[in-house]
Amino acid sequence: MNNLQIMYQSTIDFLKNNWKIVSLSFLLYCFFLISSLPAKMAIAWIMPKSNSDVSIVAPEGSIWSGKLASVGTKGINVNNFRWDLNLFPLLYGNLSVDFIFGDKETRGTGVINLAMGSNRIEVENLMAKMPISFLQPLMVGVPAKLDGQLSAHFDSIVYAPGDEILAKGNLVWNSAAITVMQTVQLGDLKLSLLPRDKGSHGLLKDAGGPLILDGTVQLSNKGQYQAAIKVGTRSTAEAALKQSMPFLGRAGADGKIQIRRSGRLPF
Repeated sequence: MNNLQIMYQSTIDFLKNNWKIVSLSFLLYCFFLISSLPAKMAIAWIMPKSNSDVSIVAPEGSIWSGKLASVGTKGINVNNFRWDLNLFPLLYGNLSVDFIFGDKETRGTGVINLAMGSNRIEVENLMAKMPISFLQPLMVGVPAKLDGQLSAHFDSIVYAPGDEILAKGNLVWNSAAITVMQTVQLGDLKLSLLPRDKGSHGLLKDAGGPLILDGTVQLSNKGQYQAAIKVGTRSTAEAALKQSMPFLGRAGADGKIQIRRSGRLPF
């Protein structure tokens, strides 16, 4: 047996006897390569320039831990978006990212989970606060200016295009107000959502303010929604709010106006 054969056999024996160490070393090497990949390069690979729906500004750091000056879509943008990639889910071929964003007006935190080979996106422990005007770009055709603060607290949101839209959590519109010709104060309004089938079921309630709000919202897995709502006013309501009620419809025997709406979410 020549020297080359001896070296070959020694290498094979070493790998057989120390395969755990070799495997761990390989994983650590892969981890090093991933963790050192620049964020700008990773984003360019994951989201090519042809995808014009998403706007990304000034990526910094690495794929492991980085930040964006701004990220958004369809006119909805958040600033100072930072992320940290979690190690343990990678061992199972999944991605889990802790994120935080915010400026003086808008801020939030949460966790994004992605399964390799799947279009299913899950967001956990989402907490966010922002002015309601932040969502104004989504309200195309609404001839009114919205005021107040929006607070979101969701245990989970699952979105798989065309298959699932599951939400468990609450949206609260604090100090809600609408301005058309003049500003009308509505009080605090709340939407509570729970998963149902492959969609979500929501309850709309007021918090005892000038506007009486009581209704339900059904959201299908295809993004279609149906809302059945009753509205009215309390004695504390401003004259402007009471005078605007007839424009919404005719009041029933209980003094409340029944409103039904249906449509599709803008994404």
